[in-house]
Amino acid sequence: MNAPTSLRALTDRIWVAEHGQVLGGGLNFPTRMTVIQLRDHSLWIHSAVPIPDSLARELDELGDVQHIVVPNLFHHLYVSETLSRWPTASLYGPETLAQKRSDLPPAMLAGQGAASWEDEIEALPVRGAPRISETAFFHKNSGTLLVTDLLFNFDSGRGLQQKLALWLFGTGGGIRQSRVWLLFVRNRAEHVASCRKILAKPIQRLLPCHGAICETTARDLAAGMRVSLSARERATYA
Repeated sequence: MNAPTSLRALTDRIWVAEHGQVLGGGLNFPTRMTVIQLRDHSLWIHSAVPIPDSLARELDELGDVQHIVVPNLFHHLYVSETLSRWPTASLYGPETLAQKRSDLPPAMLAGQGAASWEDEIEALPVRGAPRISETAFFHKNSGTLLVTDLLFNFDSGRGLQQKLALWLFGTGGGIRQSRVWLLFVRNRAEHVASCRKILAKPIQRLLPCHGAICETTARDLAAGMRVSLSARERATYA
């Protein structure tokens, strides 16, 4: 794995750090951490990646890390080392996170309006899929939607192995959902309603954990939600 070496500015308040994650069989599956500076200049970290000393120094220069977010039940691998660097930070995550990570302190739930940052970043739980328990986040000032595994934005891939993997999972060629997402959905009515709530936001940019960051609209995102939404449901955004 290639640890990120520096932050890249996306806006004057949002930075990202890329992590060259390698899965089984040597498959390159890059992921991304997002850092948002709040109005009080504290930092909000989404989906932590390995943080070397050089990157930690960059973060400390930007502000005080006060909020660490685990956005779903899969993106928790590096949260312990992140908390060890900033032990006074608050942890936010799925209700069932403790069942997977009993070593972590109790995580507060986002999306209930209680977090101090929720007037700047709206938490949008992706309901009806408890096995992954993802929450999307909408940064109001920039119109940026943060997603973790709900949506991907890869091209057709590089190299036979990656091309084959993207084809198998249905995640190549733009904004797409993985076919695996179907295995997570248990209550379709709840799930569709939460997706519609997300798409109702004035989205201007997609910031995924996996794939390219892009300027976009709710219509484009709906078109990519081929697992969550039926063709008729997607057509309402066309």
